[in-house]
Amino acid sequence: MALAGCPADGPPEEPGGDLDRRVRPPSVLEDDALPAVWRPMRVRPQAVGAQEGVEALGPEHLALLRRALDGPAEGRAEIAERLQREVGAEAVARALPRLDDFGPFPSRLVEGRISGASFEDQPYLVVLPEGYDPSRPWPLHIDLHGGGGQGSHTRCLKHWGTSPGPFLLLCPTTFKGHWWHDEGEETALAALDDALLHFNVDTDRVSVGGLSNGGNGTWHLGHKHPWRWAALVPRCAGHIHGFKYVHNIIGLPVFMIHGAADSTIGVDHSRQMLEAFERLGRRVQYTEVEEGGHAFFPELNAEVAPWLMRQRRELPASFGFVPTPGYDHGVVHWLQVWPPGPMRAELIDGEQGAQISVLTRAPAERLKIHLNASMVDLTKPVKVSYQGAVVFEGVAAQHAGVALESWAAARDKGRIFTAALEIDLR
Repeated sequence: MALAGCPADGPPEEPGGDLDRRVRPPSVLEDDALPAVWRPMRVRPQAVGAQEGVEALGPEHLALLRRALDGPAEGRAEIAERLQREVGAEAVARALPRLDDFGPFPSRLVEGRISGASFEDQPYLVVLPEGYDPSRPWPLHIDLHGGGGQGSHTRCLKHWGTSPGPFLLLCPTTFKGHWWHDEGEETALAALDDALLHFNVDTDRVSVGGLSNGGNGTWHLGHKHPWRWAALVPRCAGHIHGFKYVHNIIGLPVFMIHGAADSTIGVDHSRQMLEAFERLGRRVQYTEVEEGGHAFFPELNAEVAPWLMRQRRELPASFGFVPTPGYDHGVVHWLQVWPPGPMRAELIDGEQGAQISVLTRAPAERLKIHLNASMVDLTKPVKVSYQGAVVFEGVAAQHAGVALESWAAARDKGRIFTAALEIDLR
């Protein structure tokens, strides 16, 4: 992904590298700025009775759930059909987050190791908050190091110390902090996914930030996967090339920090990002440190930490999204479009049922809309329009298989869907 590069929190890289320190002019938004919308969803209150929650599942059903998730994916459909008949989709959805048992750790500094398609045996560090109680979910903040870290997963201790705040601190590492490269992106997301297996994380309160190349990685992960984050904290970072990707994060709380005298990555980068947000009608938090250079400014953690604790991910009722070319994003908030391209979607939940509108810049062949009972009243009909024409009208049936698949894909407590409308537009 084209980002304004930087050598991060260490000495500058040798001249002649591929990192551009110049401020490039903003690119012109395509056509009619199709994706520029954002409206958070009003979450429907859920009344959970004894027979609707995990209590409805006996030991045999819980064992089936674990087998469906731990076994081969091809056996999942048969198990899902049985669970659907015997307990229903809602009970399965409520039970899934409670399948994991999280235990205590002897130390507040915990090291993990991960491997992926583009890297092998990479360490990461988790700093547990004081009084960490594994029986309840905790916020988590990812700190992405810069190029000067040279691959040290303990670099974040210099920035945050061993008592960062009442949240888990996750510290992955990658070569020179190139988080926008395939290896760097995969490493950061693999570390998060592995942490979800071992620590009780509130997935509606996961944030990401970093200095320099880590700030560039924050922008990259933010606009490419905006549905994963509660907030972004880029420090002394470049700006997003092209500015059309800012559409993807106009719904995310952002706390930018930059030194006014930064000679490594000029402060104009953050000022341009501030202007880009304001052009789209979004105000963000911005602290410019007078006479400050290229630094993390840990003294500002006293402001950043409580700010992070106030942020919570919102599922959007309307959003715009510009996909990264050649990448399969999967479910974008609650929508999948084939083939991928710039899109706009809106969901209105009314007394007569939900109305969903989808627009794309290029003709789409297929839509898949993911829903749950906190988004819409699934007992009422759903009307779906594409490019202004109605393409579906009826009840969206809930199924245990949809809940299983959404949990298996992300283990995200805040994004378990129970209904999926697949619409062929050809």
